[in-house]
Amino acid sequence: MDLLAWNVANEIVNGFRIEQFTTTIGISVEQFKELANCLRSVQKGQSVRVTVTDATALRNALVATLRERGEEEFQTRTGYSLAAGDTMLAHLDGQLGSR
Repeated sequence: MDLLAWNVANEIVNGFRIEQFTTTIGISVEQFKELANCLRSVQKGQSVRVTVTDATALRNALVATLRERGEEEFQTRTGYSLAAGDTMLAHLDGQLGSR
């Protein structure tokens, strides 16, 4: 799922426009770009620690990407099925105590 997180971050930064970015994602565009760059620098198999704020922003970015892209385009853009996106969302919700 680590590559999925990077692909979602990339979609948010480069794929489509989000109105009221800070309200929707939870951090500014600049902060999110920094987070995306941090994710990009992580080598496969390595883990990275993120703050609760960053994890929440990633969760919100995933929700926005799932909604914006839909089933077919989500897989095309991220390389992962919508079900994998839903699984990651459930994991993030569990870790963050969301829903």
